[in-house]
Amino acid sequence: MPADFHSSAMRLGIMNVCYPKPSAHPGFRLNRSPMMALHSPKKIFTPHDRCSTMTLHVNKKGLRVLGIAESFVKTEPKSQLAGVVMRRDLKIDGFGFAKITVGGNDATEAVLKIYGDLDRRDINALLLSGTVIGWFNIIDIEKVFDKLGLPVISLSYEESGGLEDYIREYFPRSEEKIALYRRLGSRAPVRLKTGYQVYVRSLGATNDETKALLNGFTLNGRIAEPVRVARLLARSLFRE
Repeated sequence: MPADFHSSAMRLGIMNVCYPKPSAHPGFRLNRSPMMALHSPKKIFTPHDRCSTMTLHVNKKGLRVLGIAESFVKTEPKSQLAGVVMRRDLKIDGFGFAKITVGGNDATEAVLKIYGDLDRRDINALLLSGTVIGWFNIIDIEKVFDKLGLPVISLSYEESGGLEDYIREYFPRSEEKIALYRRLGSRAPVRLKTGYQVYVRSLGATNDETKALLNGFTLNGRIAEPVRVARLLARSLFRE
């Protein structure tokens, strides 16, 4: 670890900084950035807990998640995104909106715009209904995570052998899309308390935190309430 990091940590009174152990499944990925540890006390652990302490207090009623989902059709140039801030007790606490280009490369900025427009400091995590949306408009979840310093969890609902062949077919000259898709990494299957299985990419949250968060916000089936409501809202706006 760089010496300047240790000196900065000492100045801030951070004596022990521990990075969570790598997950057993590649679909779950954790924050290992030293600078993120400095700026986010939630990511700092002592040797005694060996990173086992949950950084997300998933059972607190005041926990807030920003769920983001879309509505689009391929024949229209724009896809409608909606964001819903929902508390752990399932009370809706805010809305945000953005549009992206169908088949474009602006989904990441739209997610950041929704968060920025809300101008909130009490959102604890982002829950995305997919990372490949709007006809292969890919959300760079690493960039979102780095920009916001919040856990980012992406949900999908079907098994898949991957989308790279489809991207090459429909966007034969788009190496940018291929590279971004590859950076997303693999998905991890998660069995919910409802008995349904979802597939997850997660940054900044452990396996247990991710599963607990999803179970806390899922009443029926496999779709968590923040993204379910966001999808309904996006659909309504798209039809207008």
